[in-house]
Amino acid sequence: MSAVGDHLSRRVSRYQITSVTDTPTADPIFEAVAGIDITSLPLTPEEGFVVSRLLGRPMSIADVARETGMPAASAKIHVNSLVHKGAARPSGSGQAHSAGQETSSGRTKRPRDPYAGLIFSPADLADGRDLSEEQKKRILFMELHIDDWNHYQLLEIKRSASGADIKSGYFKASKEFHPDAYFRKDLGKFADRIDRVFRAMKAAYDVLSRPISRAAYDDTLVGDLTEDEIEELSNIADLKRRDQEHAARLKRNEATRKAGRLKWNPLAQRLNKARELFRLAEDARRAGKVEEAATHARLACTFDEALTVRAEPILTEADAHKVTVTLRRLNSAMQYGDASMEADIKKAAEAAAVLVEQTRRPELLVEVATVLLKIGLPQRAFRLANLACEVNDKHIAGWRVMGQAAAAEGKWALAGRAAERWLLLEPSSTEARALAKSIKDARSA
Repeated sequence: MSAVGDHLSRRVSRYQITSVTDTPTADPIFEAVAGIDITSLPLTPEEGFVVSRLLGRPMSIADVARETGMPAASAKIHVNSLVHKGAARPSGSGQAHSAGQETSSGRTKRPRDPYAGLIFSPADLADGRDLSEEQKKRILFMELHIDDWNHYQLLEIKRSASGADIKSGYFKASKEFHPDAYFRKDLGKFADRIDRVFRAMKAAYDVLSRPISRAAYDDTLVGDLTEDEIEELSNIADLKRRDQEHAARLKRNEATRKAGRLKWNPLAQRLNKARELFRLAEDARRAGKVEEAATHARLACTFDEALTVRAEPILTEADAHKVTVTLRRLNSAMQYGDASMEADIKKAAEAAAVLVEQTRRPELLVEVATVLLKIGLPQRAFRLANLACEVNDKHIAGWRVMGQAAAAEGKWALAGRAAERWLLLEPSSTEARALAKSIKDARSA
């Protein structure tokens, strides 16, 4: 036998523990706490696995061990920890009666023996002349359980105790077990016992009085639980569940009130209208209905100017579509029309020029500039071609139209620079060389 085991056997042999009842205690049944959010609790993976087995299936420790394949000792540790953390509870807990409370049969339970059936040695009770018999029993009883009880049991406080409760429990213990409380008294061998009990209580208080060390201690507190502790932890779990339900109810009520406020808020109504219109614009754009998409996007911007940036690509795409349609009509009119349509063609070309400037698409800018150049509007054509080259300085068609438009207006310096740039990008172009030569001849004439 080890030294520790031999010491414990000698300690226990000095006392006799009488059985409170001859009826063996059945294995307690545990169940998951209904309604509590398991994901909000600091569970280990093993504890999460165990509590998943307990959901809707009350089990004893032996059942948990069989269900999970764990050793019975490990299953017991994990279940006790789950009870401590409020994730599990004894099945049917919360219905137990405290000592001295009437039962359903009308009889009153006999108060429990404060010393749990412990029979004290007459030799021990004869020692310590200045102590009462009750004080001696109390000291002997506390010393016996120093190594068995947890910190909470040692200070006689609940596991849910607040900081003030812990301090109060320690002060109460100090009044009873501090060595100074027995100053100048004949204690005999009880002096050493009192000192051991008080040092254990002081160590317990040092741990529980600091939140960080208390939390770390609670995480390791997985020993057997008394009936009172099980009931207390079950009540704590119920409180947690009710707090969660209350918080969820407050959240739902706030969401309902917020929805009501938004429903009748004019600004909120405008913003909702803007979002709805913009959604319609995006749906129309995906369906290829660019003009319809632009209409919805413009209306959305009138309700909420903040959507202007998001609406810009939709509007630009719609303008480009209009320009493409207009160009198709202009080319058809110039090919098959007569002199009476010249004014209408110029008007349509000017309108296309306004739209294409907003798109800033080089290929469309050059197409419209080419039409403008054909119908005798070189200045306007030069502006659009110049804009196309600003967007893309390697756009060959843009430099070509710029040179042609500048030459048509007699602006030879501008025409020459455009022709040079055209030749630089397309050295093999005979048309570019011809333009450059004609500009050179015109400037030297």
